[in-house]
Amino acid sequence: MTALVQKHGGPASRAELAILSGYSIESGGFAKALATLRAAGHIVGKSSAISVTSGGVNAAGAVEPLPRGAELLEYWCGRVGPCGSAILQTLSTTYPRELARDELAERTGYSPQSGGFAKALAQLRTLELVEGLAISKPLAQAVGLPIGEA
Repeated sequence: MTALVQKHGGPASRAELAILSGYSIESGGFAKALATLRAAGHIVGKSSAISVTSGGVNAAGAVEPLPRGAELLEYWCGRVGPCGSAILQTLSTTYPRELARDELAERTGYSPQSGGFAKALAQLRTLELVEGLAISKPLAQAVGLPIGEA
């Protein structure tokens, strides 16, 4: 619920919630937690768009909001592993320009064909931190990157 409350009540996919809460999407504990929250009326929606209810917000109590500005980028870099962090840091310096996959891999020190690189990109896209091969506009705005045309 904390992850959903931090999103200001906006929906999240099951995959995004798993990443944000630190659970494996395939774990029984994660499935049980969602079922318990749903049965209590704290969350609603399907696996592609789960939302917190007003009762869930109340039950969550005081939830620390996500940081803003440069601290938000640091927050995400600390949650997405070394490769994801390298990708975010690199893309934050080239925004709003989208990089070619090979250039991004070279700048981050990863192979563009590696499974780790592909998995990190997929995770960043699931979290809506990256669109294509650029920082997402919402993240760029929240971090305070200049918004413009590539």
